[in-house]
Amino acid sequence: MGDMRHNAIAILLLATALMLSGCVKEVEVPVEKVVTVVVTATPTATSVEPAPPPTPGIEAKVEATNKGSELDSAMKEELLELANNRDAWFLASDITTEAVEGLYGSWSVICRNETSLADYKEAVYEFVRPLVLDGLEMALKDVQEASRYYNTDVESWSPPWAYVEQTWKLGVKIVLGPARQLYVLESGAWRYHDC
Repeated sequence: MGDMRHNAIAILLLATALMLSGCVKEVEVPVEKVVTVVVTATPTATSVEPAPPPTPGIEAKVEATNKGSELDSAMKEELLELANNRDAWFLASDITTEAVEGLYGSWSVICRNETSLADYKEAVYEFVRPLVLDGLEMALKDVQEASRYYNTDVESWSPPWAYVEQTWKLGVKIVLGPARQLYVLESGAWRYHDC
């Protein structure tokens, strides 16, 4: 059972990495139980605290709205900061506890699907990141030098969901993106949603 689960994770991570690198647009994964891991990159001076892990037996509350149907400037700023921090944690040279917990804590509770922190760390840093770097045909240090841009369109806001457009550039050359990432408000916090 463990090998089957790791194979399912590996197939899904490969599909995710290929989509992020622009190699494919759509991938169907013939797996009964799908576990998805999101790839995303640099903490700002004021970083977002990672969300605490969920209490066993308690599911995250997906909020239908915060303030009517508007994505206000504070919510938008939090969302864009989280997208930037996720990319920074993903591209970190030193895989610290802060980076791993930051990525895992900002991943949708709905998507975790019994994936442990250790399994997530292994999948992201030992499988997905090398695949993304291979797809970009770049070394980690070169990708780390890329300027990262994030935008969210107020029109794409449909409570509790919002999209962030992510683009990485070296000078004028786009090395990744534009790619859309889906986020959801869970228990009052933005979390990356990829399942």
